[in-house]
Amino acid sequence: MYEEMGRLLGKGFDTWKHNLNLCLPFLLSVLASLVAMVPLIAAAIQAVMSIQGDASQDEVLQLLENSLPTLIPAAALSIVLVLAAGAFFQAGAIGMAKQAISEGRATTRAMWAEGRRHFLNMLLATLISGIISMAGLVFMIPGLAALPRDILTNPDAINPGAISSLGGTTIGLLAGGALLLIIYSLIFSLLLAVVSYALVVDNLGPVQAIKASISFFFYNKFDVFLMWVVVVAISMGMQMISGSMAGTEASWLSAVWSIITSVISLFVLAPLYTVWWTRLYMTRTRTLEEKDTVNDPW
Repeated sequence: MYEEMGRLLGKGFDTWKHNLNLCLPFLLSVLASLVAMVPLIAAAIQAVMSIQGDASQDEVLQLLENSLPTLIPAAALSIVLVLAAGAFFQAGAIGMAKQAISEGRATTRAMWAEGRRHFLNMLLATLISGIISMAGLVFMIPGLAALPRDILTNPDAINPGAISSLGGTTIGLLAGGALLLIIYSLIFSLLLAVVSYALVVDNLGPVQAIKASISFFFYNKFDVFLMWVVVVAISMGMQMISGSMAGTEASWLSAVWSIITSVISLFVLAPLYTVWWTRLYMTRTRTLEEKDTVNDPW
């Protein structure tokens, strides 16, 4: 079953409209992430409370250094818990989207079932993808290596005068590295755009899902790029509106709009994007068998 993009986006929107509970995994993910931050917050509060009001700067730094054996494990635990929660509910969200697309109705049972089944592989795929993404920083090494030592060791030394004194070669290396990093990030985001969807829809392991995503891109370059453009354009449009609101003198208006955009992203855009990407993967891999195509308005 192959759908042209306009039809796919329209049917995806219709699926979301009739399954507003698709926002539930994203809401629970946010709540779980907040709970996962408790160890770090508790350790930070303990460190701050150990600092007395009349303590000197050196004493404050010493107290904070003494708190590192507690802060570092707490931060590591919080990060692992946040990633695990994100992986669980991401798999659950895709599972619900898959059910909604195939059967017309999504249930929370699908979220819990798919989350339990795939969260470990999803977590591993997220970590592997993150490592691949971080590899792009290698393009910045030549430019950073060419910077004067005082700028590298003292961030306060970074000012317009110091930047203007850099040689053309250094600036060229930094600009070239930044450009290559942007290109690398773009290619990376397109190649691995459907890793999560391949993992859940086809029940693949993390490495197999990454390979499937790369293969999917090469067979569906235009569709993946078009979907990516649609998603990025909508997200950037929201950010541009937020930026224009932030520039107004009414700070309360900016705060209200920030809350509104967060709600829209959580309850509308995140589940809608998930449905669109899931449907794109399912239609292009011929794994979609809709339960009811009678009276299809699209």
